[in-house]
Amino acid sequence: MAPAGRGKKSSSCILSGITLVAEARRCLPSGSPGDAGHRTRRRGRFVAAACLALGLVGTAKAADAPAPAVPLASVPPLPAPDFTLPLLGGGTLSRGGLPEGVTVLHFFATWCEPCRRELPAVGRFAAGAAATGIAVVLVDVAEAEARLRRFFSEVPAPGPVVLDLDRRVARAFEVNVLPTTLVLDADRTIRLAAVGEVDWDAPATAAAIAALRPAAALPPDHAKE
Repeated sequence: MAPAGRGKKSSSCILSGITLVAEARRCLPSGSPGDAGHRTRRRGRFVAAACLALGLVGTAKAADAPAPAVPLASVPPLPAPDFTLPLLGGGTLSRGGLPEGVTVLHFFATWCEPCRRELPAVGRFAAGAAATGIAVVLVDVAEAEARLRRFFSEVPAPGPVVLDLDRRVARAFEVNVLPTTLVLDADRTIRLAAVGEVDWDAPATAAAIAALRPAAALPPDHAKE
């Protein structure tokens, strides 16, 4: 992901409160566990596994180095925390009210440049995935609803948008960097994670998410595998 306000791309990850790229804080919500006062915070299970898969632990890319898209990495299965959040436009959405089947939880904010850059691709993926029973839910972090309404009055929302105004849900999911994507299977278990921008147009991304669908939801040829 790229630091906000710059044209160059970089890769970043937060692990146990340690910034692996110095300027990653630019895409951290204020008061993030990445701040020095919170360095003793417990290790983020989902983020840690994703970082390990990417070979980022213990190394840092230069802030101005070109960064490839981040692949969705398998993480140790863990039930998603319970939550209830207001929906943009009215109503609420809870863990129990998530669509049936596989759900992509995409944590973002419009003040985060990499998030804005990624949204069109998220929208393309969501449009194609809807017919296969895969839902995309956007979790907006630490942002006023009025600002979000203005943004989506000009840019179509890729899916339902919930408002995590106080970062309570981001903390529960141990999300410390934006954008972050978590993929839940039909049992509401977190199975895949990515910290940074994902290549949503890549066949490998679609295949990794589709592999989490229940056998009954797969075409006959795939259900036999």
